[in-house]
Amino acid sequence: MGALGDERLSLLHLGYKHMQGLDGFPKDQDIAYAYYSNVGRQTSVDRDNVLDSEQSMTEHVHLTNMQEMQMHTGEEGDVVPFLKLQAERGDIESQKTLARMLFWGSNGVTKDISEAVKWLARSGLQMTDATAMYDYGILLLKGTGVKKNRKLGLKLLEKAADMGSVTALNGLGWYYSTVGKDDRKAVHYFDLAARNGSRDGVFNLGVYHLKGAHPETTGRNETAAFQCFLKAGQLGHVEASVEAASYLSRGTIAGVHRDPEKAVILLKQVSEKNGHLGFSVQDALKTYQQGSWDEALVKYAMLAETGLVVAQNNAAHLCEVLKHDSSCQWRYHNYSTYNHVPHPSGLLKMGDHYSSLGDMVKAIGLYSRAALLGSPQGIYNLASLAEEGYSISTSVLEQMKIRTELDKSTVVEQLLLRCRDFEGVKDDISPCSLALFRIQLGKAWQNFTHSSTQLILVWGTLTTLFLFVLGISIRSALSHYSAYYSVRQLDPVNQTGVESLDTAASHQRGPQFPPGLTHLEQNGRSHSIQNRQQLQEAADLVITATGVCVCALCIMFVTHLF
Repeated sequence: MGALGDERLSLLHLGYKHMQGLDGFPKDQDIAYAYYSNVGRQTSVDRDNVLDSEQSMTEHVHLTNMQEMQMHTGEEGDVVPFLKLQAERGDIESQKTLARMLFWGSNGVTKDISEAVKWLARSGLQMTDATAMYDYGILLLKGTGVKKNRKLGLKLLEKAADMGSVTALNGLGWYYSTVGKDDRKAVHYFDLAARNGSRDGVFNLGVYHLKGAHPETTGRNETAAFQCFLKAGQLGHVEASVEAASYLSRGTIAGVHRDPEKAVILLKQVSEKNGHLGFSVQDALKTYQQGSWDEALVKYAMLAETGLVVAQNNAAHLCEVLKHDSSCQWRYHNYSTYNHVPHPSGLLKMGDHYSSLGDMVKAIGLYSRAALLGSPQGIYNLASLAEEGYSISTSVLEQMKIRTELDKSTVVEQLLLRCRDFEGVKDDISPCSLALFRIQLGKAWQNFTHSSTQLILVWGTLTTLFLFVLGISIRSALSHYSAYYSVRQLDPVNQTGVESLDTAASHQRGPQFPPGLTHLEQNGRSHSIQNRQQLQEAADLVITATGVCVCALCIMFVTHLF
């Protein structure tokens, strides 16, 4: 009933369920196309109605991402007051950012077109920033939120184009196509914009081919128009996606095969830019921020049923934190993995789920998809499983530019290198960098111990260390014995405890040789001192040799490591 009334969420819901064949809906791309094409055309119309207070940009804010959450706190957070302060001081970037937020009602800011126009005028009329000049110039030409002033608007666009603005080139093409009525100039600017990557420029060239108004061709050229629409649609252009999907669903022109599945994928991506859908997403986020988590779950669940990935991830998260039945959580994580471009978090969650169940084939498949989307956690999980002996698909390795003929340890090392690169952590220690260091350390030790020369050096070092310890023990014992012997010989009291007259006389004469020391005893002591010196020299030699060997081993090991 909602779809019959062109209600956007109902159309998205039905389109998604038929696209994926979920919940008992038959998988039928033609039926899915019918629903999505309706939403796509409405989205194209809705985009022109920017004054509608119940429209907003579809913002992909994940409740588990604190950085994203902090950027969407609106006037109550720190971002907007800071931007206003900087904008008042004349900072053009802050003025542009604040104007964008107010114009589209994004980042939790209440939509205010008139206030947005004031900031756009203030930044654009300085005529120093190409983007600011284009934004304000196009509003003056269209009269959106401001009185029309074509002369000033055209001047701003021309100056922005001279400064290198690609959007301004397309804007000039639009001006000469609609206001100036000069198709040759219009196509010239559209072509310049398209050559520089403008999806609007590509789409507008397609319109000229479709109308047969291109000055360099004769008559309509639907094939050329379709190629332009498809290229622009793949870049995210709403109207181009609608037109390209129409051709793909029918397959009626030369060189274009019927492909309703591709048509549906194009339409789903642009239909999720619908302003009314964006408003509903923003409403769910505000409800969550206000602390009404149960209500937020209901709103996110309704959006999740339409196939919106961010809503599916947020609904699953709320199911988990509110301790609902686990089927609630896994339903939406599972749904999110069916999307053409899923978020890595859903893939990782489902991968962990299947891993806990022992279904490693599905787990590796999900981790692989997350890894190919640039998820460091996905790559790390693949590396861990590969190290455990599980095989990774050759197609996945090829897409990650890892040679399939490499041995297991090298594949693990290459995966961890990719993981570290995607983490983007330069100074801090990360899980991937630690795991990589462990692998490289083990590999270096393996290479090190496989060399016979190095093994001989290792055993030589161990032997030297043993001799070193032995030498230290002997040296310590000798020092102890020498100290004891000296004390006994220098003791002025005889064994009976009676001090002799010679000893008393020696105290009066000052320090002399130990009393009662015979010539034989003197020779024995001299020999003992000589032996101790020899042992000390031997111990010093052992220490030096050990140090040299250890240094050599460390240098050789570090060479293998790096």
